[in-house]
Amino acid sequence: MTKTRWLVAGTALFAAAVAAQAEEKADPKKDAMKYRQAAMTLIGANFKPMGAMVKGDAPFNAQEFARRSKDVAAISSIDLLAAFPQDSDGTGSKAKPEIWMKWDDFKKKMGDMERETAKLAEVSKGGDMAAVKKQFGETGKTCKSCHDDYKE
Repeated sequence: MTKTRWLVAGTALFAAAVAAQAEEKADPKKDAMKYRQAAMTLIGANFKPMGAMVKGDAPFNAQEFARRSKDVAAISSIDLLAAFPQDSDGTGSKAKPEIWMKWDDFKKKMGDMERETAKLAEVSKGGDMAAVKKQFGETGKTCKSCHDDYKE
C-alpha cells in the first residue's frame, strides 16, 4: 500500500474513532464513581506501605512516611463528597446505598478522615515513630469506621 493510502486509511480510522467517542453520552454517576475509586486507590496505595512501616513489616523511613502521609492528606482534602452523587452505587461500585440514606453521618465520617489524615501528615513531619504510629492508628480507625458502614 502506498504512503498516501496508509495516510488516508489512518485518517479515516481516526475520524471514525473521534466520531464514535463524540456519540457516547457522558454519564455523571459513572464518572463520579470512577473519580472516587481513583482517589481511594491512591489513598490505599500510600496507606499500605505506611502500614507496613508502622507494623514493622518494612523499615521505618521517616522521609517516605512523611511524603506518603502528605499525599494522603492532600487527596483526603479534595471534595470527595462530590464524588458520591445520589444513586451512584451499583455495578462496579462498592458503595452501599446506606451512604445516601445516612448522608449526614457519611459526611461527618469523610470530614473525620480529612482531619485525621491532616494530623497524620503533621505528626509525620517530626519523624517520631511512636507519635506516627499512634496517629496512624487513629487515622486508620476513621477509614475503617466508614468502610464498615458504607463499603461492600
